[in-house]
Amino acid sequence: MILEFCKEPKSVKEIMEYIGLKHRPTFMYDYLKSLLKEGKLQMTIPDKPKSRNQKCPSNLQYYVKYGIINLSILWLKAIKYSFGLKKGW
Repeated sequence: MILEFCKEPKSVKEIMEYIGLKHRPTFMYDYLKSLLKEGKLQMTIPDKPKSRNQKCPSNLQYYVKYGIINLSILWLKAIKYSFGLKKGW
């Protein structure tokens, strides 16, 4: 659920709102730290984990490794995007 939501980078606040949690320490300890440790999520600013600009996108390598996403499909989408062919995604 969180991984699907974080295909586009999301802030901690956005993720918490999405899953309906309000207590940040609980979210950080019970959810975020384990997802980061397992490599399912990554940080956009790994050197500054407490930055207010920090976002957490899903880790593309995790999706490819476990067959959740096909790399050739991403490659084709990248080509379509580079030529401005965004329809049909």
